[in-house]
Amino acid sequence: MNKILQFLLNIIDTRHKRNIYKSLEIIFGKKIDIVFDIGGHKGETSSDLLKIFEIKKIFIFEPVLDSFKKMSKNLSKYQDKCEIKKYNFALGDETKEIFINKTIESSSSTINQINTQSKYYKRKNKILKFFIKNFPTKEKIKIIKASDFFDENSISSLDLMKIDTEGYEYFIINSLNTKIKKIKAIYFEHHYDFMIVKNYTFSQMHSLLTENGFSKFYKAKMPLRKTFDYIYINKEFFNDKI
Repeated sequence: MNKILQFLLNIIDTRHKRNIYKSLEIIFGKKIDIVFDIGGHKGETSSDLLKIFEIKKIFIFEPVLDSFKKMSKNLSKYQDKCEIKKYNFALGDETKEIFINKTIESSSSTINQINTQSKYYKRKNKILKFFIKNFPTKEKIKIIKASDFFDENSISSLDLMKIDTEGYEYFIINSLNTKIKKIKAIYFEHHYDFMIVKNYTFSQMHSLLTENGFSKFYKAKMPLRKTFDYIYINKEFFNDKI
């Protein structure tokens, strides 16, 4: 039943994702040198990007072990096309071990608290209880400070940073400090529902990005969710596209 649920969600999301990738084509053309896929899940976004773009290297981060194993298997067919670096940990604002709240459609797993009293949670749980009895469950994961990873891997420039970490996006970006200026474009999602307890607002995220030279390039609501996808571009690299 889990596969059926995921299959239906993938069908619903196809058109939405197509528009995102068209926007990335406008920004980059058909070639992207380096991609960070933070919250790689089962490799869905990286797989899509590799089908569309000529990419030199992808760094993909997925802390949930089951998802990491499936992602490694799904991306194995692209090893000859692109250098793919896979990591079974998350990036964050500090290095530590922590428990993550795993959900049935593991793409919504989060280290943040889940508000079980929210209307969105209750509505979602009514559907998901037919697929799984325990929602959510917990798993211990490792987080590496994002700025330390940049230093240890000599990341001097990054074309695209995709972040899907269910309410942790702001802290990853904020922890980079001046290293954020090395990034050409950031593609992330923001939840406007109250199921995931976030400690920041979209206004704070927007201010963080604009204060560091980024401009909003794309915004679209995800189907059936109170969640939006955004792409912000660094004006230093793409001033002609603003």
